[in-house]
Amino acid sequence: QQGMKNYYSLITEVDQSCSRIYRAIEEAGLMNSTMFIFTSDNGLFHGAHGLAGKWWPYQESIRVPLIIQDPRMDPSRKGT
Repeated sequence: QQGMKNYYSLITEVDQSCSRIYRAIEEAGLMNSTMFIFTSDNGLFHGAHGLAGKWWPYQESIRVPLIIQDPRMDPSRKGT
């Protein structure tokens, strides 16, 4: 359980740091000229399938998040 608490604490810190960067760019008036790209390592199981770690070929361990916000992107392409 302590490992899970530490993991979610780390994720919370990453989220808060990204929010601070986003707000600073927004406050500087640079949103229309800034592209955001966020990705991370593949995920952990946290007990899914009765497993821990990330070395098994299930979606939880092979999918890698990728978020891109580009002010030049056609609005019809957002969310794809």
